[in-house]
Amino acid sequence: MLTLRHVLLAGLVGCLTCGGYIPRALRAQAPTDLAATALTIAPQDVAFLLTAIDMRASWEAFAQGNFLKSLRRVEYVRELEQELLTQWEHPVGQIADFKSALRNPNVRDLLRLAADMGSHEFFVYGEDDWCDTIENLVAFQSEVMTQIQKDPSELEEFFNQLDRSTVDGLRVPTTIFGFRLTDDGVARQQLDALEGIIRVVGGQQEEVRPFLEKLHRRDLADGQTLTVTLDTSLIPLDEIDEDQRAAANKLLELLDGRSVSLALGVKSNLLLIGIGEGADLLEKVGEDSSKLIDHERMSVLKDAAVSNLRTIMFVSQRFRQSQWNANFAHYFRNLFVQFSLAIDSEADSEADEDGGIPDAEQWKAELLQDADRLDGMIAEVAPDFGDALGWSHAITGGSAGWSYDWGSNPLFESVHPMQILEHAGANSLYLLAFKQRAIPALNDLCDYVMERIPEHAERFIATAEQDEEERALALRVFKKAWPLVEEAAEIMRDKIAPALDDKQTLLSLSAAWTTRELGSDLPMAEQPLTLPELAIACKLRDR
Repeated sequence: MLTLRHVLLAGLVGCLTCGGYIPRALRAQAPTDLAATALTIAPQDVAFLLTAIDMRASWEAFAQGNFLKSLRRVEYVRELEQELLTQWEHPVGQIADFKSALRNPNVRDLLRLAADMGSHEFFVYGEDDWCDTIENLVAFQSEVMTQIQKDPSELEEFFNQLDRSTVDGLRVPTTIFGFRLTDDGVARQQLDALEGIIRVVGGQQEEVRPFLEKLHRRDLADGQTLTVTLDTSLIPLDEIDEDQRAAANKLLELLDGRSVSLALGVKSNLLLIGIGEGADLLEKVGEDSSKLIDHERMSVLKDAAVSNLRTIMFVSQRFRQSQWNANFAHYFRNLFVQFSLAIDSEADSEADEDGGIPDAEQWKAELLQDADRLDGMIAEVAPDFGDALGWSHAITGGSAGWSYDWGSNPLFESVHPMQILEHAGANSLYLLAFKQRAIPALNDLCDYVMERIPEHAERFIATAEQDEEERALALRVFKKAWPLVEEAAEIMRDKIAPALDDKQTLLSLSAAWTTRELGSDLPMAEQPLTLPELAIACKLRDR
């Protein structure tokens, strides 16, 4: 007997592949109306936006694609589909219960809403407050980790010394998710039902009632919203033990006036979900005077006049810069902090036995100097970030995409023609080709690392290995192996790299390999199934 999980899995495959979709040839059409997309909803200063347009057409294209066609040729899948149809016509057990539940009007309304949500446009965007939040959060996490490694017993004192300015930088960034609907009537009904269930069920639980007081409904001219706002008034001070009262008071002091809101709403044929610190998250969606569609970068998309647009992605210069600052601005210095704490810990543990590490402070000073030098080198190869815009659109054979970057990328450069494409073949499922730039600063960084590794590695081995014989053996092995590493690096730098100085690279995923066997416990496929092959090619000047 098939389980419900197996039947639903086969049902998904069957519905996508034989649910009555009629293949449609892509005909010449008018450009996609950008005014009917999320570009007219998101504010112009968003940190990022991603929208998927006409998801029904994307599902249909996927259903008619070679992947599902190949999958349905597998005997096991065909048998599963036939078993599904048989049990659906004569249901028993879980299948009968499931089919009966589908007759419930409430369930049907939910399914109608889900189908509507998955048929049109889905979008998500983050407002500009994401930028500062990322940098401040990473910096705060680094401070906490440093304190934990330094002295976990003083972590409470660390939090007690936090000031309001630090905490104010740790905000919940505003994020909006949206689904475009054909008719928002069903969505409004479900939102009303959800509010009723929450208030009835929650009202019966005394501990939930304070949260219900923070649940607010607001009727709009073109919809309605349901928002729950969490703030410090929900902290049950009377239930906190006396020894924890000081920490609670400190928390109240730091978060005074702050709140986090989670909102669900329907507005102008949109189903919206929002999270952030504003109490009117959804009410203000689409109300900004300047929209993303008016951004100067959108001119290239407007001029392209693309038909059958499927996705649009935009990332602001400020958001890209904040990500770099958070992750790489002080990368090696952050590593140094962690490593120096480990040295201090090891020195303290050995102090009781043999006087500890004699040159620990000198070692840390050299590590800090190296970390600052490496961070400076990383800064030299940092991209000059700009806004980024990309989109994809349907074509007869699948989809095509374009991307624009208004920054200067130090890693890649434009080239025409790209000769490496002569080796791409004609059956690629995925193809990526690029030309790298020559980056002297990156070579200097590698040379500096190779120069400094031996000294630090020998000190590390001498510190980590407690047994004298094991320490001597490890040092001998390192001293014999390191020259081989240096020789390999020299061959790469002086012989292989010059032969690759055209710096063109190709990555291709093709599907020329076929098989009839998927596994020892699966039947043979009647027709050969294609399997992926991966190839990487680099253009040589001197082979």
